[in-house]
Amino acid sequence: MLACRRRGTVNYRTPYHGPSQMFWLPRSRGLFEGEIIKGPSPAGCNGHMRMTVLYRNVRQARKVRISFWGAVLTSVIAFYGAAQLFFTLGLEPDGSGILHPMAERLAIAGLVSALGVAFAAGMYIYLSIYVSRIERHPGGVAFATLTPVGNEVRFYPLSGLWLRADDHKRLTAPPAASKIQISLGFRTATIPIRISGRRLPLILDLRVKAMDGAALAGLLAAREE
Repeated sequence: MLACRRRGTVNYRTPYHGPSQMFWLPRSRGLFEGEIIKGPSPAGCNGHMRMTVLYRNVRQARKVRISFWGAVLTSVIAFYGAAQLFFTLGLEPDGSGILHPMAERLAIAGLVSALGVAFAAGMYIYLSIYVSRIERHPGGVAFATLTPVGNEVRFYPLSGLWLRADDHKRLTAPPAASKIQISLGFRTATIPIRISGRRLPLILDLRVKAMDGAALAGLLAAREE
């Protein structure tokens, strides 16, 4: 395991052995524009390299994280409700009555629990692919995505990053074109960044002010699907 310390007391570690290098940030500070970073670069912990921040998402990212914790709370409530159903289904408020058969109570309680777990799990997956920061480094791009309490940073080479042609045009479109639109088709305020070798895309929210759309359009290739 590679461990390095950057000026700012953020400790980076790279235990990941996949198509990209992953850096873990225990706090939400991220990197700072114009700062010279002293290791670890994608090549390791030696030398200095300069990076540029192309995208920073604070407000919308905070909403997504709050939504995740709301989903966790909903899941806990669903578990509690499932337990109440299992032990009381069929009983009257005063305790009289006959419990429904165990198989029926188990099926209903299991369904309620599964719905709560699915909701929280879906929000966790969305959290893990929601981009909060993009930094241009020599040799590639670092994407910071959300975790329940911080950010996780992955480094990808430029050759593996691309967007659909229509989404690519939206990077340099006027702000009004980045909002949710409902006409003959539904257009969301987010676009997926595709990465070669990765099943799930990264979600880029266009409802931010701190975005260099022209620079991102120059880095990300456009492809027709």
